Amino acid sequence: METVVRDNIDLLDKSTAKVVIFLASSEMTKSKDVIWEWQQAASNVLVAVGQRFVNKVMEEVLTKFQPGILPHYFVLQTFANLAVSNVFGMVPFLNSILGTMLPMLGMAKQDHMKSVFCY
Repeated sequence: METVVRDNIDLLDKSTAKVVIFLASSEMTKSKDVIWEWQQAASNVLVAVGQRFVNKVMEEVLTKFQPGILPHYFVLQTFANLAVSNVFGMVPFLNSILGTMLPMLGMAKQDHMKSVFCY
């Protein structure tokens, strides 16, 4: 799915992108446990769509990033990968992401959560 989106990003219309974003986001966070293969693939689809529709991707993923609640591992991973792949598109979101993230740092007790906060 990621390859199809990447190779055809210019042909992707807004309504199809919304559906893809919603489905990938739902699959990515469906399980509270970290299931690397499945959730990483969903995160990669979001990053691929975010090349062109970063605002729509962020709109969806930010709903899963609430103050005071430790977010899913792959929500943070998606933010990081989007920031790498679409630097200028992510700049407007940095204040809200970092402002929400800073108070959460003490909540990250497991090593994999600590590392994804750093990433």
